[in-house]
Amino acid sequence: MERICPVCGKSSNERPFVGELCVECTLDRSRKDWPSGLELKQCPTCKRVYRDREWKHPDTQMISDLVSHQFEKKGLNGHYNIEAQQWEGIFNEEGAKIAYTHPFVVKYTEHMCPNCGRIGSSYHEAIIQIRGDPLRVESARKRLVRRLERRTFLQDVAPMHGGMDIQVGEKRDVENILRLEGYKFVRTEKLVGEKNGKPLLRSTFLLRLEKGEKEEPVRDRRRE
Repeated sequence: MERICPVCGKSSNERPFVGELCVECTLDRSRKDWPSGLELKQCPTCKRVYRDREWKHPDTQMISDLVSHQFEKKGLNGHYNIEAQQWEGIFNEEGAKIAYTHPFVVKYTEHMCPNCGRIGSSYHEAIIQIRGDPLRVESARKRLVRRLERRTFLQDVAPMHGGMDIQVGEKRDVENILRLEGYKFVRTEKLVGEKNGKPLLRSTFLLRLEKGEKEEPVRDRRRE
Protein backbone atom coordinates (compact mmCIF):
# COMPACT_ATOMS: atom_id res chain seq x y z
CA MET A 1 0.00 0.00 0.00
CA GLU A 2 1.39 3.36 -1.01
CA ARG A 3 2.06 5.83 1.78
CA ILE A 4 2.39 9.60 1.55
CA CYS A 5 4.71 11.56 3.84
CA PRO A 6 2.63 14.25 5.61
CA VAL A 7 5.65 16.57 5.80
CA CYS A 8 7.08 16.63 2.27
CA GLY A 9 4.38 14.84 0.28
CA LYS A 10 6.73 12.18 -1.12
CA SER A 11 5.35 8.68 -1.55
CA SER A 12 6.69 5.32 -0.44
CA ASN A 13 7.34 4.61 -4.12
CA GLU A 14 9.92 7.41 -4.13
CA ARG A 15 11.56 6.99 -0.72
CA PRO A 16 11.79 4.43 2.10
CA PHE A 17 9.58 5.19 5.08
CA VAL A 18 10.16 5.10 8.81
CA GLY A 19 6.78 4.87 10.45
CA GLU A 20 4.52 7.59 9.04
CA LEU A 21 7.35 9.73 7.65
CA CYS A 22 9.77 9.24 4.77
CA VAL A 23 13.36 8.56 5.75
CA GLU A 24 14.56 12.08 4.82
CA CYS A 25 11.95 13.79 6.97
CA THR A 26 12.71 11.38 9.80
CA LEU A 27 16.36 12.32 9.40
CA ASP A 28 15.58 16.04 9.47
CA ARG A 29 13.61 15.66 12.69
CA SER A 30 16.47 13.73 14.29
CA ARG A 31 18.98 16.45 13.36
CA LYS A 32 17.40 18.86 15.84
CA ASP A 33 19.09 16.99 18.69
CA TRP A 34 22.46 16.59 16.98
CA PRO A 35 25.51 18.64 18.00
CA SER A 36 26.52 21.41 15.62
CA GLY A 37 29.86 22.54 16.96
CA LEU A 38 32.62 22.41 19.54
CA GLU A 39 34.57 25.25 21.11
CA LEU A 40 38.18 24.76 22.20
CA LYS A 41 40.50 27.07 24.09
CA GLN A 42 43.68 27.66 22.06
CA CYS A 43 46.82 29.47 23.11
CA PRO A 44 47.58 32.20 20.53
CA THR A 45 51.32 31.78 21.09
CA CYS A 46 52.05 28.04 21.04
CA LYS A 47 48.75 27.01 19.35
CA ARG A 48 48.12 24.22 21.84
CA VAL A 49 44.52 23.53 22.88
CA TYR A 50 43.16 22.77 26.35
CA ARG A 51 41.55 19.36 26.66
CA ASP A 52 41.28 16.78 29.47
CA ARG A 53 42.98 19.19 31.90
CA GLU A 54 46.05 19.50 29.66
CA TRP A 55 47.39 21.80 26.98
CA LYS A 56 48.04 19.66 23.90
CA HIS A 57 49.20 20.22 20.33
CA PRO A 58 46.14 19.50 18.15
CA ASP A 59 46.34 17.13 15.20
CA THR A 60 43.83 15.62 12.78
CA GLN A 61 43.31 12.49 14.86
CA MET A 62 42.75 14.43 18.07
CA ILE A 63 40.09 16.68 16.51
CA SER A 64 38.42 13.74 14.78
CA ASP A 65 38.23 11.82 18.07
CA LEU A 66 36.72 14.79 19.89
CA VAL A 67 34.02 15.27 17.27
CA SER A 68 33.32 11.54 17.01
CA HIS A 69 32.70 11.43 20.75
CA GLN A 70 30.01 14.13 20.38
CA PHE A 71 28.09 12.08 17.80
CA GLU A 72 28.63 8.69 19.41
CA LYS A 73 26.84 10.00 22.50
CA LYS A 74 23.80 10.34 20.21
CA GLY A 75 24.23 6.81 18.90
CA LEU A 76 25.50 7.98 15.50
CA ASN A 77 28.33 6.33 13.62
CA GLY A 78 30.38 7.96 10.87
CA HIS A 79 33.42 10.17 10.50
CA TYR A 80 34.32 13.84 10.63
CA ASN A 81 35.45 15.58 7.44
CA ILE A 82 37.74 18.29 8.80
CA GLU A 83 38.18 20.16 5.51
CA ALA A 84 34.43 20.31 4.83
CA GLN A 85 33.65 20.79 8.55
CA GLN A 86 30.87 18.22 8.50
CA TRP A 87 29.93 14.87 9.99
CA GLU A 88 29.30 12.16 7.41
CA GLY A 89 27.45 8.92 8.03
CA ILE A 90 24.61 6.55 7.17
CA PHE A 91 21.22 7.11 8.82
CA ASN A 92 19.58 3.74 9.46
CA GLU A 93 16.12 3.39 10.98
CA GLU A 94 13.87 0.35 10.64
CA GLY A 95 15.88 -0.86 7.66
CA ALA A 96 15.57 2.47 5.83
CA LYS A 97 19.04 3.83 5.03
CA ILE A 98 20.23 7.15 3.66
CA ALA A 99 23.66 8.79 3.43
CA TYR A 100 23.84 12.20 5.05
CA THR A 101 26.13 15.05 5.99
CA HIS A 102 25.70 17.31 9.00
CA PRO A 103 27.57 20.61 9.51
CA PHE A 104 29.84 20.67 12.54
CA VAL A 105 32.23 23.55 13.18
CA VAL A 106 35.19 23.41 15.55
CA LYS A 107 35.82 26.93 16.86
CA TYR A 108 38.90 28.15 18.69
CA THR A 109 38.90 30.89 21.30
CA GLU A 110 42.14 32.56 22.30
CA HIS A 111 43.30 31.76 25.81
CA MET A 112 46.90 32.09 26.94
CA CYS A 113 48.27 28.83 28.33
CA PRO A 114 50.19 28.96 31.65
CA ASN A 115 53.55 28.19 30.03
CA CYS A 116 53.36 31.02 27.50
CA GLY A 117 52.07 33.36 30.18
CA ARG A 118 55.09 32.56 32.32
CA ILE A 119 57.50 32.96 29.42
CA GLY A 120 56.26 36.50 28.98
CA SER A 121 56.85 37.24 32.65
CA SER A 122 60.39 35.73 32.89
CA TYR A 123 59.02 33.04 35.21
CA HIS A 124 61.28 30.08 35.94
CA GLU A 125 61.47 27.58 38.78
CA ALA A 126 64.99 26.26 38.29
CA ILE A 127 68.43 27.13 36.96
CA ILE A 128 70.89 24.56 35.69
CA GLN A 129 74.43 25.92 35.95
CA ILE A 130 76.88 24.01 33.75
CA ARG A 131 80.53 24.73 34.45
CA GLY A 132 83.87 23.22 33.43
CA ASP A 133 85.43 22.01 30.19
CA PRO A 134 83.95 24.04 27.28
CA LEU A 135 83.45 20.99 25.05
CA ARG A 136 81.62 19.06 27.75
CA VAL A 137 79.60 22.15 28.70
CA GLU A 138 78.38 22.54 25.10
CA SER A 139 77.59 18.84 24.83
CA ALA A 140 75.61 18.95 28.07
CA ARG A 141 73.72 22.04 26.90
CA LYS A 142 72.54 20.30 23.72
CA ARG A 143 71.53 17.10 25.48
CA LEU A 144 69.68 18.80 28.32
CA VAL A 145 67.88 21.33 26.15
CA ARG A 146 66.66 18.54 23.88
CA ARG A 147 65.19 16.62 26.83
CA LEU A 148 63.85 19.60 28.77
CA GLU A 149 61.98 21.10 25.82
CA ARG A 150 59.89 17.93 25.65
CA ARG A 151 58.76 18.36 29.26
CA THR A 152 58.56 22.09 29.91
CA PHE A 153 59.52 25.51 28.55
CA LEU A 154 62.94 27.15 28.79
CA GLN A 155 63.00 30.78 29.81
CA ASP A 156 66.60 31.36 28.74
CA VAL A 157 69.75 29.54 27.69
CA ALA A 158 72.85 31.74 27.84
CA PRO A 159 76.63 31.75 28.50
CA MET A 160 77.32 32.70 32.10
CA HIS A 161 80.44 32.84 34.30
CA GLY A 162 82.65 30.46 32.36
CA GLY A 163 79.88 28.07 31.47
CA MET A 164 76.20 27.96 30.61
CA ASP A 165 72.96 28.70 32.48
CA ILE A 166 69.62 27.14 31.55
CA GLN A 167 66.55 28.74 33.10
CA VAL A 168 63.83 26.07 33.33
CA GLY A 169 60.13 26.94 33.54
CA GLU A 170 59.01 23.97 35.66
CA LYS A 171 61.45 22.07 37.85
CA ARG A 172 59.55 18.85 38.51
CA ASP A 173 61.44 16.79 35.88
CA VAL A 174 64.86 18.45 36.11
CA GLU A 175 66.45 16.16 38.69
CA ASN A 176 65.25 13.02 36.95
CA ILE A 177 66.55 14.22 33.56
CA LEU A 178 69.97 15.03 35.02
CA ARG A 179 70.21 11.57 36.53
CA LEU A 180 69.09 9.91 33.30
CA GLU A 181 71.86 11.75 31.44
CA GLY A 182 74.39 10.64 34.05
CA TYR A 183 75.30 14.06 35.45
CA LYS A 184 76.36 14.57 39.08
CA PHE A 185 75.09 17.80 40.56
CA VAL A 186 74.69 19.89 43.68
CA ARG A 187 71.19 21.18 44.36
CA THR A 188 70.42 24.29 46.39
CA GLU A 189 67.20 26.20 47.05
CA LYS A 190 66.55 29.93 47.19
CA LEU A 191 63.45 31.64 48.55
CA VAL A 192 62.08 33.93 45.82
CA GLY A 193 58.60 34.70 47.15
CA GLU A 194 55.31 33.16 48.19
CA LYS A 195 52.58 31.30 46.31
CA ASN A 196 49.19 30.63 47.89
CA GLY A 197 50.67 31.44 51.27
CA LYS A 198 53.53 28.96 50.88
CA PRO A 199 57.25 29.70 50.34
CA LEU A 200 58.21 29.71 46.67
CA LEU A 201 61.64 28.18 46.14
CA ARG A 202 63.83 28.34 43.06
CA SER A 203 66.16 25.36 42.63
CA THR A 204 69.71 25.65 41.33
CA PHE A 205 71.45 22.57 39.94
CA LEU A 206 75.23 22.99 39.65
CA LEU A 207 77.08 20.66 37.27
CA ARG A 208 80.89 20.65 37.23
CA LEU A 209 82.17 18.87 34.14
CA GLU A 210 85.92 18.32 34.18
CA LYS A 211 87.88 17.36 31.11
CA GLY A 212 88.36 13.62 30.72
CA GLU A 213 85.43 12.61 32.90
CA LYS A 214 82.47 10.78 31.41
CA GLU A 215 78.78 10.73 32.20
CA GLU A 216 77.11 7.50 33.22
CA PRO A 217 73.60 7.75 31.69
CA VAL A 218 70.82 5.72 33.23
CA ARG A 219 68.88 3.63 30.73
CA ASP A 220 65.37 5.01 30.43
CA ARG A 221 62.80 2.56 29.10
CA ARG A 222 60.28 5.33 28.48
CA ARG A 223 60.24 7.33 25.27
CA GLU A 224 61.86 10.69 25.86
